[in-house]
Amino acid sequence: MSAARYTLYHEIEVEDHGYAVVRYNNGAVGGITVSTACVGMNNERLEISGTRGSISATFNEIVDLNIPDVQLPPCNMTSLGNKPLFQELLVDFMHAVETGAVPMISGSAATQATELVNEIYRIADRK
Repeated sequence: MSAARYTLYHEIEVEDHGYAVVRYNNGAVGGITVSTACVGMNNERLEISGTRGSISATFNEIVDLNIPDVQLPPCNMTSLGNKPLFQELLVDFMHAVETGAVPMISGSAATQATELVNEIYRIADRK
């Protein structure tokens, strides 16, 4: 993995730009870039792309999911009065805790995402 993070544009206590190139255990290679320092980028979004697929999401919705044989997960925005996607995920998680239902995002998937972010920070901080 290669990663870096910078404070380039905003005078803030955290990075405003960062990237990582990741080789996953299954051999897939992915690129992750985050930035609040890019001129002309007025829509907040997350894009993750790799050799086996890509996903693009805003705070409100998954805009594009392009992974062979994988369908866009169900996400009924109107069921919560058009709340942002992250609010829907939080409500879904709270419902799962209260009722014992299976949440839309499993604990193991959330753990994997958190471990990836922590590893990106660890690698970037070595530079």
